[in-house]
Amino acid sequence: MGVGAPVDLHSVLGAAAAGGSAIDAELAPAKCVGWSPSGAAAPEGWAGEWAAEGITQFSVPLGGPDFVEAAVKRVAAEQGALVGAIGALPAEQLQSQLLLLRQCAGPRANYWLRALPVAAGARLAGTVDADERAVLGRLLFDVRDSAATREAALERAALPTAMGG
Repeated sequence: MGVGAPVDLHSVLGAAAAGGSAIDAELAPAKCVGWSPSGAAAPEGWAGEWAAEGITQFSVPLGGPDFVEAAVKRVAAEQGALVGAIGALPAEQLQSQLLLLRQCAGPRANYWLRALPVAAGARLAGTVDADERAVLGRLLFDVRDSAATREAALERAALPTAMGG
């Protein structure tokens, strides 16, 4: 990733191409994206994509608050759909459901949480946790379980496995 004035981006691509050729790699300008938070136009001769609103790099949104918020909402919806699909598996698949929630659905958002601004990460974490708790609650409890029992079990389930989760 290079940061600088749009007119200087040619030197960034040139340096990246030179560095790549030194290790027998080729730069793909069509996969290069320039972003101007001020909305400036792409520099003349720019071979890659150009964005004024924001970009997503390595699955993490870089841009203004509205761009990041839209990406967080999209990931939260995708996460909710995944958790919902896990919860919709047949009842005889309980062990698979629990493993998928623990090993697949839970860790999926961790990369985003490390890279997002704190407030956006908190919103994503809250949504992910609520979705997973709801599905886990439907899988493990019935009307005979008290609210206190449910809450205690869900809090314990959120712990790492080594700590009894």
